[in-house]
Parts: sequence; C-alpha cells; structure tokens
Amino acid sequence: MKEKNINIMGIAETWISNKSAKYIYKDEQNYMFYHNNIEKSRSIGVGIIVKNNYSKFVYNSGSFEGRIIFIDLAFKGNNKIHIIQYYGITTELTAKCKKEDKKYTTKLIEIIKEGRANQLEILVMGDFNCDYEDYKQNLYMGKSINYKDMIFDKLENKYNLYDPVKLIYNISPNNRISTFILKNKKHRARRLDYIWVTERLFMQQQDTTIIKLTSEFGINTDHKMLTFSMWTDELVGRISLSKLKKKIDINRIIYQYDKMDNEKWIQYQQDLNEYIEKYNLSKEEISNQNNLETIWNIIKQGFLQTSERNIPVEKIKNNKQRSNPLRQSSAYKFLKFIKNLKSLLKKPSNIVKIKKSWTKYKEKLTKYFYDKINFDWNIRVSADNIQKIFNALNNLEILYYTQYNIEITKYKEDKILEAVDQRCRDYKDNQKKMIDSIIEREFKAIVIDKLQI
Repeated sequence: MKEKNINIMGIAETWISNKSAKYIYKDEQNYMFYHNNIEKSRSIGVGIIVKNNYSKFVYNSGSFEGRIIFIDLAFKGNNKIHIIQYYGITTELTAKCKKEDKKYTTKLIEIIKEGRANQLEILVMGDFNCDYEDYKQNLYMGKSINYKDMIFDKLENKYNLYDPVKLIYNISPNNRISTFILKNKKHRARRLDYIWVTERLFMQQQDTTIIKLTSEFGINTDHKMLTFSMWTDELVGRISLSKLKKKIDINRIIYQYDKMDNEKWIQYQQDLNEYIEKYNLSKEEISNQNNLETIWNIIKQGFLQTSERNIPVEKIKNNKQRSNPLRQSSAYKFLKFIKNLKSLLKKPSNIVKIKKSWTKYKEKLTKYFYDKINFDWNIRVSADNIQKIFNALNNLEILYYTQYNIEITKYKEDKILEAVDQRCRDYKDNQKKMIDSIIEREFKAIVIDKLQI
C-alpha cells in the first residue's frame, strides 16, 4: 500500500480467521484493518485496509458471513461514501452453491440499496467470480442470462453504477482482458474482479489501472490488482482535507539560516562530530550498493537530527492539487449533461417533467451533438421513444468519455514531460534535486550554506 500510495484497499479470500486478523496490524500504527470470516472455514474471508488518515472518518462498518464487508466514511458537508468489498462464490456451482450465491448477491444488493437510500456514494470492489463480458455477449445475442450474471444488471441499470476499468481499457466481448493469472494458455481470458462506482465518484476519476502483482509486493495471489484513484477535493471537502492534512506530513521544512550565529554553528558542528563518532562514519567503507544505501541513510539522519536540534525551522504547507483539473473541459461538462439526462430518463415518473423541458434539452442536443451521431433529436418524448433516446445518449456518452479519457491521458503526459524537462535541467544545474527525484526520497531538503570546521 505504501509503495503504490494506496489509502484504502479491499482484499478477498484472506484465508485467515477473525482471531488472527486482530493481530495482523496490531503493531502497525499507520493502518486500520477491518476483516470478516466465518469461524468454521478459513478458505474465504474479506477485508478492508484503511490508512489512518482516512480511518478517522469511518463511522460505521458491517459484514456478512465472510463474503461481504463494508465501511462508511463521512466527510464535511454531509459527503458520505459506502465502500463494499465482495467475494463471490466460484463459478463451478452445485445446487447448494447456487442457493448460497443467491443469498450473498441478494445481501450485496440490500447493502447497496440501503446506502443509496441514505444518500451515500457507492464503491463496490472485489472478486465477483462472474464475467461481465459473457453477460453482455449473451445479452446482445438474445440468449438467456445466467442468474449469477444478473448482478451486473442490478449494478449497471438499477443502481446506475459505472465500471471504470471497462471504460479505461476499452474492454468488450471482442476485446477481453483477464484479471487473474491464466494458468493454462488454453483457457480464455476472463474478467472476474471489478470496481463499480456511482456517477459522482466516476466523474472525479484520476486514474484506473490493472496491476500484475509479483513476488516483490510480498503478496501471493493469482489475481491482478485493480486500482481506482480520484480527485478528492469535491467529495471530501476543503475543511475535511485540512483535517486529513493533520494526519499527513505535507509540510515543507524551511531552515532559517539567517537566524544562525557563530555560537549556534559551533554547537551544530559539535553535535555532528559526536554523531559521526557514534556511528564510526569516518572509517566506514562502501563495498556494494546495499552498503552505500545503509551508510547514506545514517548520514542523512545525522544531518536531519543535528539540523532539527540547532537550526530554527519554519513549516510551509505543501499544497497538492486534489481537484479535477478537467472540470472546465467541454468533454467533462457534456458528460455531466448526458449523465443527468439519462438519470431522468430511467424513471418513468419523470416523463412529464422531461416533456415540459424537452425543448430546452433538444436545443442543446441539436446544437452540440447533431453531427456526432445519426439521430433526430426532434423525436417526440413518449413511453415508446424513451428507449430510443436513451440508446442515443449511451452512444454519445461513449464518444465523450473517449474524448474525456484522451484529455486525462494528455494531462498526465504533459505532467510527465514537465517532470522530465525539470529533471534534465536539474541534471545540469541541481544534481542533488535530480537524485532525490529519481529515488523518490521524501522531500526534507537541508541546504547548508555555511559550515564551520
């Protein structure tokens, strides 16, 4: 989690008991571990690991028979998130398993329904053990839908949740991506792991990835890891962010050398000499890279400790951008408009309301989208035509999400190029800064512009 800067992580098939789970993070002060399993079986188990800067916002949690666990977070301004981790029954179903599977999917929908009723944003993640692309293919071909796959119909159509991984990676029945490691090349790729989010979370998406976990991560799994990151400013709120910052060290330390005098510099040098003698640094020999890193860490700590004791400091807030930089883009605004209109169309009770406002909607649709798809927006709003309008909006949504995704990618690429250019300039003018950037060292720079020996 630290390596990938993950704040909240869901895990399934933990294979640990509730009793053992209590001790996993007992000595770890940076994380809170929520876990559930049934006592008679260790072969399942679900958990959610939360970084402490977010765990303080958890006000409610619950679980169900080692297959479902959830936490609720509340932020300033009545902003709440319902985060659910789910582990579905394996696809090799017996009659008994089918009954069990129906029980768990029903419970999952109940938890989502309750969250929506309480106006919580929803994020559902986990190993569903069923394939969305199979569901879509059967739907397109008019085949009967496997009862296990009906969970997707509920998530997508009843609760209007979005699958960001599918959209980012352009996944379809003809372009499949597996989320687990194929042990046999004869087996076809299947996507069993998902993240589903409400529209509001989806529109704040910053990045979505599929990561193959190797032994270096210290995790033994045959599944890939899905990540979903978003800009948090709108959802968490600026006041709550200020509370988060109290838990996160985001302050830059500025050393005030102008307040140092000769007496203080002499004391500084004496403390540094004592540190050098304590660790016998003057006689250390560098034999390999690991040895170099160890010695460097000792030297770095020496400078930090000596400076903190002797040099006056000032802390300056290091504000990082947490709001979506593309909120003012045309693609973002059009997507919001399309999604809002689709939400209205989903409810038959809104037909009268849409009819009254259709002239306004039609003008905007004709003005901005007339050449995007082949559809006559002068169509009359009626129960018979609602599905046609909805399908046209779906096609528009795909077009503008593609454009929005391109803009996000371009934004990231521009930031990368900017960082590369800066690193190249540092290579010539500021080698220390370049090295700090390459090894991703935490920014606690000390500039020594006066040294007395």
